[in-house]
Amino acid sequence: MQRATETGVAVVGGGAAGLYVALRAAEHGAEVTLVSRKPLAESASYWAQGGLAAALAPDDSPARHADDTLNAGRGLCRAEAVETLTREAPAAVDELRRLGVRFDTEADGSLGLALEGGHSARRIVHAGGAQTGRAITRCLAERVAAEDRVRVLEETSAIALWSDGNRCAGVITDAGPIAARATVLATGGGAALWRRTTNPWGAIGAGGVIAHVAGAAPSPADRVYTADQNTNTVSVINPATDTLLGQIRLGNVRPDILSPLYKGELNVHGLGFSPDHRTLLVISNGSNSVAFIDTATNRIKGITYIGRSPHEGFFTADGKEVWVVVRGENYISVIDPSTYKETRRIETANGPGMVLFHPNGKLAFTVSSFTPELDVIDVAEHRVMKRIPVTSPFSPFLQFSPDFREVWMTHKDVGKVTRIDTDKLEVKGVIDTGLVTNHVGFAKTAHGTRAYVTVGGENAVKVYTTDPEAKLVATIPVGALPHGIWPSDDGSRMYVGLENGDAVDVIDTATDKVIARLPVGQAPQALVYVSNAVETGAGTSGLVPRINGEPINFALKDNGGGGAGFVVARNLGLVDSLEVFLYMLKPDTVYEVYVGEQRAPVAAVKTNPKGMANGTAIGPMREAVSTLSSKAVTPSRIVVVEGSKVAGAKPVLVSAQ
Repeated sequence: MQRATETGVAVVGGGAAGLYVALRAAEHGAEVTLVSRKPLAESASYWAQGGLAAALAPDDSPARHADDTLNAGRGLCRAEAVETLTREAPAAVDELRRLGVRFDTEADGSLGLALEGGHSARRIVHAGGAQTGRAITRCLAERVAAEDRVRVLEETSAIALWSDGNRCAGVITDAGPIAARATVLATGGGAALWRRTTNPWGAIGAGGVIAHVAGAAPSPADRVYTADQNTNTVSVINPATDTLLGQIRLGNVRPDILSPLYKGELNVHGLGFSPDHRTLLVISNGSNSVAFIDTATNRIKGITYIGRSPHEGFFTADGKEVWVVVRGENYISVIDPSTYKETRRIETANGPGMVLFHPNGKLAFTVSSFTPELDVIDVAEHRVMKRIPVTSPFSPFLQFSPDFREVWMTHKDVGKVTRIDTDKLEVKGVIDTGLVTNHVGFAKTAHGTRAYVTVGGENAVKVYTTDPEAKLVATIPVGALPHGIWPSDDGSRMYVGLENGDAVDVIDTATDKVIARLPVGQAPQALVYVSNAVETGAGTSGLVPRINGEPINFALKDNGGGGAGFVVARNLGLVDSLEVFLYMLKPDTVYEVYVGEQRAPVAAVKTNPKGMANGTAIGPMREAVSTLSSKAVTPSRIVVVEGSKVAGAKPVLVSAQ
């Protein structure tokens, strides 16, 4: 193969869609190469004579437009696609006008709206009468020609996606290969495959064919990582085979962490990764550390020790800095990833919980675990430029929508998700999601863009539309206490860490069903999917076999106290750990936890102002009975009482035997 040319984004298709994508990518700073089989003046978009339909009149609406479309389609339309197209059409017309398309107007300067077949309202806009396609394509082509970041290759055919068998690395054309960090297929439809058509001959559906041949499923070079808080490990999964490859051991397993901690990390919790996918960040909130791990060798390259109880961290968009939120204090630690030294601190609201960067490189968004606000940070100036009030003070996680127009942040304490408009920098809406809302991930599916929210108190992942009014479309039962979540790059899979299940559930986003459960370390917290993490080889060096066994989970049922909860038991050799999670009880109240008929409690916890509490007890909780003994072996119940059982308090929560 001849030497490849390099670009940031390769766009295949010279019609309106390809031109628009090229412009948008260039606006965001990418170097773009646009490949067009024919001259731009011969695309199907160029020859389109009809106008654009959009509900722009005061007495019209997208819903009415959708009804007209479905009626005209006579059962052949996909309702969800119609809803998306009609809802987004007015904004699309506005965007084209912004780019310079001059639509036909009335004498008073307002847009001329025509009435055409199947429509119950005037909603068709034209440009140049019956030359709308020409006007739009010409305008976009002129903008592309004036854009220094876009290179156009006309009369060049895409032959195949350039793949090493694991991931897409660009596109192969009849003029040579193009290496790209991202490849977009915008080749239009396949109407020219039919004998009778008004489309030009190039509309043969080539993009769909080459995408199908290449495939886009998770590859053996990709990795799923979980931060395992109790075993102080990072579990490493091959998503192509859904197998645990092993674990990166960063510290001792609980409870072997009670003596002075001279070496190793404690409470492995947060994860992030570099833009080139060659470095994994691992944040441990017990040892106040940030480990930099080589994704190819699974070995530590460097460790930075920072302030009290760091939580999550990520690289800046250009990869030149690492920002780690220091939740036990009120700042973000900025680290040089080449020297592993802290270079500065950015003051934030008290208790920053997570930070992510907009791909434009200009803004960062930070949630708080103790303050009801989201901080917007000017990346270049390293300062908070705006503070947005939100619904509650405890947010552990945020994620961008795929188009980066929204940030969704979770509220673990009140079971909600807040949507932030990243252009207007204001709250767009709040969704009631459920008890112990942890993390959120997005996937582009055949049904549209979906948000997947882990709801720990219900052992479920809830799936929402990303419409202006988000709708719950599915509730997926998963294992015990879902926490971290991240999609594969192609959106076909969603990976869910089970904090109390010591496992990862794999969801097929086409069916919204769990298709696999993979064992990992104890109490997985953060989870990330890193594509092309291992360029060559098996990527198993530096890993150890799984060092933990399987947990046992108990649900706690209401016994008249109006609460809820669950317990996870893990064997630690001669002793056990019992982690207790209580919800919806009296605020600021002490509760004791008993096992069976034991007179002394194994744990005592105090609820917070919202009636929530959790705690861990470690000790001998099982009774050893000889096989020669006549004593019957009976399971014990977990009992939670308000105050003290010794004082005769009635249990408020009990486990089933």
